[in-house]
Amino acid sequence: MAGSLEGITILDLSQHLASHMATLVLAEQGADVIKIEPPGGDPLRQVEPGYFIRNRSKRSVTLDLNHPEQRDTLLKLLGRADVVVESFGRDHMARLGLDYETLRDRFPALVYCSVNGYGDDHPWRNRPMHDALVAARMGLYFDQPGDYINPEKDAPVYLYCQFPSYATSFTISIGILAALRVRLHSGAGQAVECALHDGMMLITPLMWMWADNPTPTFAARTQLRAPYRPWLYECADGKWLHRMQTARGNVMAIAKLLGIDLPPGVTRERLMANVEQRKWFEQAEIAAFKTRPRDEWLKLLREIDVPVEAVLPTEEAFFVPQARANEVVAEIDDPKRGRVVQMGIPFRFSKTPGAIKSLAPEPGEHTREIVNSLNPPADNRAIAKALKPRPLRHPLFDTVLIDFGHYAAGPFGPMLLSDLGAHVIKVETIEGEGMRQPFQPFFISQRGKRAIAVDLKSEEGREIAYKLVARADIVHHNQRPGVAERLKIDYATLSRIKPDLIYTHVPAYGTHGPQCHEGGYDQLFQAMCGMEYMGGGEGNDPVWNRYGPVDMCAATLSVIATLMALYHRDRTGEGQFVDTSLLNAGLYVNSDAFVTDRKDVRRRATMDRTQTGISADYRFYAASTGWIFVAALFDGQWRQMCEVIGKPQLAERYRTHYDRVDRRYELAAIIEPIFKTRTAQQWFESLDAAGVPCEIINKGYWERWLLDPWSILTKRVVEYYEKETQSRLRMMGEKIRFSRTPEFVQGPPPRLGEDTQEILHELGYNAAQRKELRERNIVTWPDKVA
Repeated sequence: MAGSLEGITILDLSQHLASHMATLVLAEQGADVIKIEPPGGDPLRQVEPGYFIRNRSKRSVTLDLNHPEQRDTLLKLLGRADVVVESFGRDHMARLGLDYETLRDRFPALVYCSVNGYGDDHPWRNRPMHDALVAARMGLYFDQPGDYINPEKDAPVYLYCQFPSYATSFTISIGILAALRVRLHSGAGQAVECALHDGMMLITPLMWMWADNPTPTFAARTQLRAPYRPWLYECADGKWLHRMQTARGNVMAIAKLLGIDLPPGVTRERLMANVEQRKWFEQAEIAAFKTRPRDEWLKLLREIDVPVEAVLPTEEAFFVPQARANEVVAEIDDPKRGRVVQMGIPFRFSKTPGAIKSLAPEPGEHTREIVNSLNPPADNRAIAKALKPRPLRHPLFDTVLIDFGHYAAGPFGPMLLSDLGAHVIKVETIEGEGMRQPFQPFFISQRGKRAIAVDLKSEEGREIAYKLVARADIVHHNQRPGVAERLKIDYATLSRIKPDLIYTHVPAYGTHGPQCHEGGYDQLFQAMCGMEYMGGGEGNDPVWNRYGPVDMCAATLSVIATLMALYHRDRTGEGQFVDTSLLNAGLYVNSDAFVTDRKDVRRRATMDRTQTGISADYRFYAASTGWIFVAALFDGQWRQMCEVIGKPQLAERYRTHYDRVDRRYELAAIIEPIFKTRTAQQWFESLDAAGVPCEIINKGYWERWLLDPWSILTKRVVEYYEKETQSRLRMMGEKIRFSRTPEFVQGPPPRLGEDTQEILHELGYNAAQRKELRERNIVTWPDKVA
C-alpha cells in the first residue's frame, strides 16, 4: 500500500493556506484530494507564489456553486466522498444548502471539516479569517521580540511565518484523521471544526499560561519579550550563527574558546546570576565572534560540544546534507518553473511511505474526467463498513501509548493524543527528567498522563518496560538515535514483543544522516530553516521567535504521522516505524520557499525592513493611537482601501498585489502619514465598513483569554491544581470541535512516579515485589501523593 489513506476521497472546497497544507499532507499519504474551485480558479493562486507547492498531488474541478446544476454535481461527488473541507463559514454554506446540518442525514458517513477564524460559538465568529488578522486580534505581534536597537519600544513586530495557519493545518489533519478512525469503527461520520484562533494555541502554550501563585521562573518566562540577543552572533564574514547553552557546552568553555578573560573567581553560576556581568560577557562574545568567519566558528564550537547552527534562508536549508538524508526535500520538474527544489513529505513510514503524486493542477484540469466518472453512481465508502461497528467515546479511547520522551518536543505529542482519549503512560528515570520543575514546558507537555519512574538501564527495569509495551499500541519518544538501542527499547527490540506496534520517533535532526546524533534545540532549527533570517526583515539582523514553534510543530507532526499509522493498522493489522524531526518541522512551516534557476518565477516576498509586513496592502500601520493591520490583498479590497484613505489614484498606479510588494517603500512614504491622522479605532470602523479586511492589534490578549470565564466554559482553557507549586494553573484546553467524539483533558501532569505502584500492580507485581524494586532503586514513587 503506497499510503495509509489509499481509498479515501476528500473534497477540498476551501480557500486557505491552513486547509491546503492539511489536504496536501493527506493527499501524499494516498487520499484522492479533489479541489473544488470557482470558475477562474482559487483566488489565492493570484497572490501566493507557493500555491503550487501546497496544492500538488491533488486534482481540480471547477464548479459554480451558485448554479443549481453545478451544485447538484457537487452533491453527486459528496455521494462518493469520505471527507469534505470548507472555509466559508456556516452561514455561507447554509445559503447554498451545503452546511453540515443539511447534509448529515443524506450523507451519514461523511466527515465534514469546517475551517474558520475563531469558531462558530466565538463572539468574534464573523471577523475575517485571515492569518495576519487573527494574529493581530490575538496580540501575537506585541509578544514577539524584534528591534534589538531599541527592544523596549512599545511597538508590534510582524511574524513572518504564518503560524496561525500552519498550526491550524495540524488541527485540520488531526481532526480529519481522528474522525476517520471513529468512522472506521462505528460507520458514522461527524462534523469537525478547526479555527485559526484555537489552532494557534498549539504554537503558544509554552508562554500563554497563567498561575495564581507563580514561581519567579514561571513569571519571568510568561512576561519575557526577550529584550536581549538570545545567542545570535554575527561573524567576520557578515554571516550569523545561533549557539545554545548547555551543561556540556557551558559559558566557561565558550569563554576559553573566544579568548574572553573572566574576572577572578567567576563561575558559570555567578556569571549567569549577575545581570551586569552577563551583559558584559554578551558584549565580549559579540566582539569575539566578529573576528572569524562563520564556518570556522561552527567547527570550533562543535568540537567543544556547543550546539550551534548557521542562520540560513530556507532556500539554503534545502541543500543541507541532513535535510536531504531526511528525504524532506523534493526536486520536481515543472514546465512553468523549471526544476524546483521544495519541501517534500515531512515524515517517513516504514510500511506506507506515501508519495508526491503530481504537480499542482490547473483550475478545472480534471473536471471532465471526474464529472464523467459520476455515471453510473457508486458508493466509494466501503471502508466505513469494513469493521464490526464499535462506538468510541473519544477518537483514541481504546489506545494505549508508552511515552519514553523528554523535554517538550517529545512529550507534547503524546499529550495531544491524550486529549483525543489515549491512555498515555509516561516512563521516566527515577531521578526525573530535565524539564521536571515548576516550569511551563513540563506543565503543558505532561498533562493527562499517568507516570511510572523506572531505571531502564537495569534488567528488571527493562522487563517492566517490556510488559508495558506488550499491552500498548504506540511507543513514542524523541531520544537521540542510538539511545533507545543502548537502553534496548528500540523498534527492532520492541516490535518482537508487540509485532503490530506503532513506534514513533521524533529526534532533533532525524533518525539517520550526518547530524543525526547531535543534540538539537528549537532555536537551532529556527536558525537553519529560515525563520530567524526571514523574521528579521529586509537588511536587518535575524530574529528569534520566542514561542518555541519548531518544538511544538515537530511534536504535532508526530501526532499526524501516528494517527495515519494507527488508521493503517486498524485496517490491516500491520504496525510500523514512523519518524519525523525538528528539522522537518522547520521546513514544513516555510513551505512557500523554493529554489529554481528560472529568473521569471515570482518568489515569496520578504518582510520589510520596518518589521511591519510584506507589502503596502499587507502590513500594519501606526495610527495616532494604536496600530491597525490591513490585509487588502485582492484588487477590489485595495481599491476600497485607497478610497477610505482618500487616495483613490493609488489603486490605478499600483494595480496588482505584486506592484504593492515591489514598490512597498514608495507606497509607505505616502500612506504612513495618512494613518497617523486618526486613531486605530477610527480607521478600523471606516475600513471595516468599506469591506477592507483589517484588525486593531491587541496587546495582552493572552491573559484576558486565559482569565475569561467563557474560555473555561467552552473548554478552550483548562484549569487544574498543580501539586508541586500549590498553584492553580490555566492553559490551552481543547483545540478541535468534534460533534460526536470530543476531545477531553484527562488531568494535570503527574508527580514523579505518581502511578508507579498502581501500574506495577496492573502488570502483576505484588506488594512485596514492588517494595523490593523500590528499595533497590529500580523504581520509585512519592511517599505521599498530595
